[in-house]
Amino acid sequence: MLADDLNGDSLPDLIVAGWGLKESGNSANSGGIYIYFGGENWFAGASEKFFGLQDSQFGSMVKIVEIAGEKYIGMLAPKAGNSGAVYFDRAADFHQGGALSVPENQGYGEGNLSDFDMIKISETSDLFIAGGKTFGTGGMIFCAKAENGEFIEALKKCAFQPDSPEGGFGYSVKNIGNGEIVVGKPEYIHRF
Repeated sequence: MLADDLNGDSLPDLIVAGWGLKESGNSANSGGIYIYFGGENWFAGASEKFFGLQDSQFGSMVKIVEIAGEKYIGMLAPKAGNSGAVYFDRAADFHQGGALSVPENQGYGEGNLSDFDMIKISETSDLFIAGGKTFGTGGMIFCAKAENGEFIEALKKCAFQPDSPEGGFGYSVKNIGNGEIVVGKPEYIHRF
């Protein structure tokens, strides 16, 4: 769950996500995200609902990220496609901001994305970083650069990561501010 002002009305909005939420009885493990706008009767039900494809586990992780100064909701579906995907919607109007997934047949081994975050790397550039603890022999992180709010490259193995990561590397990814990303298990810090 997250609480953040998504629509700019100065009231906190509640985001509830879970890979077990489903749109209908035929969509096992599709996953979903419910958004309850502040000021409304939350007991009346969600203001907005989003669902993934069957068995994608959409909503396993949800984060608010900033891309080119705008707030986006990032939504992880670890079982979507080959190795998972992260979908982005602009928080102000839920406009589809795109999706990133691990390309097939790149020699990364079998695995699924488990966490993600964004970090500003220059005045006009942001870097998306996603981790997967089961890729390769000990886990891996993947990167995609965005320029002026648009992703300009596909997700690929990040150049900055340990040569021999231990099992579970990439399980967690967190932008801790001050130009640093922490990748979990064991902790690995990269400064931009």
